[in-house]
Amino acid sequence: TDSIASYSTSDSVLTGLMIMTVIIVLIACVNYINLSSAIAIKRSKEVAIYKILGDKKHQLIVRNLFETAVLVFIATIHAFAFSGYFINLINGGILNQTFELHLSTDIVLMTVGVGVFIVAMAGLYPALLMSRFKPVETLKSKQIYSSKGPANIIRRVLIMIQFAFVHVIIIGVAGVYFQLDYMRNTDLGFKSNAIISFNLPQRDSLKIERLKYGLVQHAGIENANISSGVPFESDYQYGTSYRLTSEDNSQKREAEMKVVDTDYKDFYELELIAGRWLNESNRLFWQEGFNGFVVNETLVKELNLTPEEVIGKRIAINEGEAEVVGVVRDYHNMWLKDEIEPLLLFYWGTGFFSKGAIQLSSDQNALAAIAHLENSWKTEFPEYDFEYQWLDERIAQVYEQDNLIFNALKIGAVIAIALGGSGLFALVAFFINMKTKEVGIRKVLGASIPRLIVQLSSGFMKLIIVSIIISTCAGWWLMNEWMSGFTYKNELTLLTYVLSAIVTVIIASLTISVQTLKTAQLNPVDSLRNE
Repeated sequence: TDSIASYSTSDSVLTGLMIMTVIIVLIACVNYINLSSAIAIKRSKEVAIYKILGDKKHQLIVRNLFETAVLVFIATIHAFAFSGYFINLINGGILNQTFELHLSTDIVLMTVGVGVFIVAMAGLYPALLMSRFKPVETLKSKQIYSSKGPANIIRRVLIMIQFAFVHVIIIGVAGVYFQLDYMRNTDLGFKSNAIISFNLPQRDSLKIERLKYGLVQHAGIENANISSGVPFESDYQYGTSYRLTSEDNSQKREAEMKVVDTDYKDFYELELIAGRWLNESNRLFWQEGFNGFVVNETLVKELNLTPEEVIGKRIAINEGEAEVVGVVRDYHNMWLKDEIEPLLLFYWGTGFFSKGAIQLSSDQNALAAIAHLENSWKTEFPEYDFEYQWLDERIAQVYEQDNLIFNALKIGAVIAIALGGSGLFALVAFFINMKTKEVGIRKVLGASIPRLIVQLSSGFMKLIIVSIIISTCAGWWLMNEWMSGFTYKNELTLLTYVLSAIVTVIIASLTISVQTLKTAQLNPVDSLRNE
């Protein structure tokens, strides 16, 4: 993993954000190529004069690349000027951490490298296109633009690529949103609201019992619990090997174990599906060991038994053996990216008790209850620092990385849509402007405005639809790759891809319609006079 602003994130997340950044840069480059090659048609006479004055082909290419480099340089200056604002936006809205950008040698070299790449990527094709203009034909005002030439084919392909990128990002936003929504709303199998957890620095049974008793005396605290770890615990996890006593040692399996008190089930509202929960008969002294297990459904399935059949069976673990007294329904002891593991819950004195938790009363002041918790805790452990955490917040932190991806995708989607839409808008405006005379003639011949809009838009919309079909396949593959990291996931349905396609079509349609409607409403007399 790498660290961003003291926030640890996996390399896969950084790779994903880098890919999205590259996509946005490519969309911008495609924009520039399309617009530059379109404007080149209007600059054809300028290029012809340069050629007549003696400019060679390579000189024209260098001149156009220099123009692109100047634009990239100005954009880079603006980027650094606005970087402070965007870093504040990232810190407050995405990472919720403090991230600082220092102008180091690495940053400068990377900026120069990216700038050179953009200049070559965006400027080379328009430069080559303009260098091929024939001065004699151009000055005679012969047609430079052909709707069937290779330049136009390349331009159409670039439009499809541009909106394919836009559509992939829209699918990504939809997919991540639905997965995060699924995780937020999935029943984890235990109660987590209004619960505060805290560490127990010492395993002193007298102090622990005295602390627990003192906590529940406060009116704002409904209940208190002590255990080796709360659900979704990552700091204190204990593993063991287990088998039925009737099985050979070679049949040992791995499981997680939690040492809990007799009120653990009621505190976290775990669902008992067979047998009974731990009771006073299972509260043995540390030296006496343990005499009863409560297991989860996953462990029962690994033994190829039913919940009813496993009751009374004796299970041996590394630390000893006891009979199974109950079975609880599976609950998510870790995040939804991981499978639910076999789990053994049992009482074994206070030697493993390292976590405490309180359930706040809904009708009482939470601050007063927390203050009472802190005072009680410091009375028993005065030499240690007191820290606590809301269980809901702990669960939310587990998915902070995925929230980071979603927030970054939202910003990326806005930028991509703005770039794709503005580029298409300008390109449509340019080419429809070249058809002003054609539109005027069609109106004189009786064509209606709706029919003209359809005729002017159809060519562009066909390109958008083709790009949506191609990018849907790419988006499906990318979302499947990302979703593969989750054991429990919300499978994207056909409706998700259909809705994403509708959003992309609406964006493209609105962009195209503004220009086509404006041109279709022109007075044909003015159109033909201007031509």
